[in-house]
Amino acid sequence: MANWMFGCAAGPQHSESYYEYLRRTTPAVRKLLGVIACMIFLLLCPFIALYVCIKHGTGPLSTRLSQMVSCIGYAWRYTTLPNEAYLYRLFDTKDQIGMFTRRYETKGMYQLLNGKPGSDAVRDLKEKARFSRKCLEHYLATPQLFQKDDLKAPKPLHPDGLIVKPASGLHGYGVIALDVADDGQHYKNSATGDIFECATLGSYLETYYKGEAFLVQPRLKNHPDVEKVSPGALATLRVITAVTAPDKVAVTSVVWRLSRDGTSFVDNFIAGNLAANVCVESGIAGEALILGQDGKTFRSPKHPVTGHKIEGTKVPLFHEATVLAVRAHVEAFSGSSVIGWDVAITPTGPVLIEGNWNPSLILTQRVSLKAHGTTYLAKVMEGHFQSVLEHGHPIQLKPMVLE
Repeated sequence: MANWMFGCAAGPQHSESYYEYLRRTTPAVRKLLGVIACMIFLLLCPFIALYVCIKHGTGPLSTRLSQMVSCIGYAWRYTTLPNEAYLYRLFDTKDQIGMFTRRYETKGMYQLLNGKPGSDAVRDLKEKARFSRKCLEHYLATPQLFQKDDLKAPKPLHPDGLIVKPASGLHGYGVIALDVADDGQHYKNSATGDIFECATLGSYLETYYKGEAFLVQPRLKNHPDVEKVSPGALATLRVITAVTAPDKVAVTSVVWRLSRDGTSFVDNFIAGNLAANVCVESGIAGEALILGQDGKTFRSPKHPVTGHKIEGTKVPLFHEATVLAVRAHVEAFSGSSVIGWDVAITPTGPVLIEGNWNPSLILTQRVSLKAHGTTYLAKVMEGHFQSVLEHGHPIQLKPMVLE
């Protein structure tokens, strides 16, 4: 996209230094290809905007037409994708449109901050088995990762069942829950209803995942107070931590991801669940953003199924959860500048489920109703981009151990 290449969009941008870096380093051929791609996008934009407005538009025909015109205008001025106008409610925002991150920008930003996908720092977070080993080495609470020989056990590996996920899966796709049958000798696949002997777990999963690599972990329970607002899947806090100085890591944002009902065994928002912004200082949640069964979102201060209040609720063990995330960043994953942690609140305390080297900013902006460019994280990232321009690398964290 043209503004991605040159930072030429109208109005302020969420990161001037990042665009300056792109202007200095992008090869001429790639710039030309970017301009061509942008021209094609702008030509197709009216048709894309029409489709998006038919699917997501609200109100009478005149309002939808106005929204479509706005989508086209945002695209031509900021190369904002038409669906992002609805994701971020750009029709209602008071922030400058250019202060929102576009979907196609963040991967490049994180590669500049955390390294390329093949780097050790990224692999430590991206590869789930490697992440688990790294956490155990630094005595960080994380779910046990069962080995291949464990899958032949004649009895259940965990009394509460198991969670199985593809080794390279994203967004909760391919995740299944295995319940322990009443006889204590069989598992039941919650997704398909299959029942099989515990001793055949390994062969069953090999067949189910068609030879693809998978991970098997205990099915953890929510803290009792969390269960009231997440009646199905294990809820997680998406805690984003960032290096803010050579000797400091800080929590910059927190989103609470909750399940809709007991049939769900993943908390990903895209799976039809809930998310609420959480105050970094107090740990108090805001109103929930809910993805309805019709694909449209709405907001509510209460859980749609349990009726329990979400807005104004203090997240249990919030301080302990954020301390765990900061400690993990400092002691085990210091090679990355910005990390998005999934932290579960269990009856025994917070547990690190995974770390993300390129945490999405889409949900954060949606639940907070704030453009990324207006946040503390944007200010921190800008400092890193300036360091890249001046020194050739982001701000680097000194080796240290937290007390």
